[in-house]
Amino acid sequence: MVGSLANTRGDDGGRRPLTPKAVQFFRSTLLPAAIVVLFGLALFAVSARIWLPGDMAAPAPIG
Repeated sequence: MVGSLANTRGDDGGRRPLTPKAVQFFRSTLLPAAIVVLFGLALFAVSARIWLPGDMAAPAPIG
């Protein structure tokens, strides 16, 4: 029974393998764009303290 339920769609599970061109596009375009967007989001989160009221912009008290 187990042999009959084996992979019936082919060796790749029905998915096309990534081509070198797709990997090249990911490395040269999408990955740098994602890094820049993540940096911009972090910069916005850190600089948002400028618009907070003075007592909220201060670090949290210890103790």
